[in-house]
Amino acid sequence: MASRRDRRQQQRHSQRNDRNQGGGGGAGRWIFLAVVVGVVGIIAIASVLLSGGSGGNGTLQAAPDFSLSVYQGEEVLGGVDLNLSDVTALGKPVVLNFWAGLCPPCRVEMPGFQRVHEARGNQITLLGVDVGPFTGLGSREDGIELLRQIGVTYPIASASTARSVQVYRVISMPTTVFITADGRIVRRVSGAISEARLNSLIDELIQVSQAPPPVEAS
Repeated sequence: MASRRDRRQQQRHSQRNDRNQGGGGGAGRWIFLAVVVGVVGIIAIASVLLSGGSGGNGTLQAAPDFSLSVYQGEEVLGGVDLNLSDVTALGKPVVLNFWAGLCPPCRVEMPGFQRVHEARGNQITLLGVDVGPFTGLGSREDGIELLRQIGVTYPIASASTARSVQVYRVISMPTTVFITADGRIVRRVSGAISEARLNSLIDELIQVSQAPPPVEAS
């Protein structure tokens, strides 16, 4: 009898252990799923913040102004010491590309940007802004050497201060901002852009530029 009781107690003890282990495993799976969902949510929010130019009410944000020192294409832009507002005042949408002389992804995308400039320079103003000195990715001389190696001819300027990096949230290189002819941000893209995607984004930019601006509620 004593041995039967011992066996029954051992069986009940074993069953309780199995239930406890099963519950712990289930809790662990739920915690894992919660972490995954949280990470995905953070990535999605970051993508929205980095890719769009819409304000909280759905309107497009005004492109912050900053000073430029043009060292290529001054005849196109109309001067050497300019502001971005001087460029948008030319009446065409602007593709604003932040790059640096020692930035490998910038080197990769530049040939495609050059071909788009040659094909569509009458539709948009493509402006490269060298921010290497403010991102630790090269000097102005490094930028000039990169342009020479690739054969870039579209307008190029250097940012006069770090303000452009701050106000345009340049957190990765390159960063490209698509601005309407009246100075509103349509889209901001972090990372290198292929030639095909650049053409597609320019089509979008032109379409938005041609649409009448929304009427603000009184």
